[in-house]
Amino acid sequence: MKIKRIAAPRTWPIKRKQGTWVTFPKSSFKKEECLPLTLILKDLIGLCASSREVKKLVNLGSVFVNGRRVKKPEIGVGLFDVISITGVKKSWRLVYDSTRKLSVIICSDGDKKVVRVVGKTVLSKGSLQLNLTGGINVVSSKKTINVDDSLLVSIPDFKIIEHFKPVKGVLAYIVGGSHKGELAMVLGVKDFKGVQENMFSLKSGKNEFQTPKSNVFIMGKNKEAVKVL
Repeated sequence: MKIKRIAAPRTWPIKRKQGTWVTFPKSSFKKEECLPLTLILKDLIGLCASSREVKKLVNLGSVFVNGRRVKKPEIGVGLFDVISITGVKKSWRLVYDSTRKLSVIICSDGDKKVVRVVGKTVLSKGSLQLNLTGGINVVSSKKTINVDDSLLVSIPDFKIIEHFKPVKGVLAYIVGGSHKGELAMVLGVKDFKGVQENMFSLKSGKNEFQTPKSNVFIMGKNKEAVKVL
């Protein structure tokens, strides 16, 4: 599936008047939080010169996202996903750059990823099925894990390494608003009853600001659990 470049999300790092169409990714991420694999390999990483070359690389079984072999070139790569290529010693992580557009950084910790809990279900034997960003589900016996918590997981097996709660003193990555792409320390959380979102007070450098919880992605306790800048 393709969409017109001019209609693509503003977070996509594309030239909107260079050509008409761009591949639309198949992904469980919001369209503003993911990029088509073809675009990343051609325009951001520069490993392929054309969509044909991307398809050939995928068909060879050489492309992995979060440690899992990619079977179709039109898949979407989501925020914090890790891309690796057979025979290439580097790995790349999808993040926001200083212009609040999606980009990739080289990472040495490509065997780990931070995910957010977006839902949970109590199973028959008392364990929890956790629904994570990226459409991944895992089962855990740790009953203290709640929606909006973050987890450091290994990839590709998504085993839980560490658990982070959205509380005062932890480090957050901002995924929306004017501070998108910044790391900030949580100063406090204001809870609201009803439909209004909880508000986070944060500090990035010398700047203090507030933003709704949907813009906040907890990344670690005292420092980020994986490289995002």
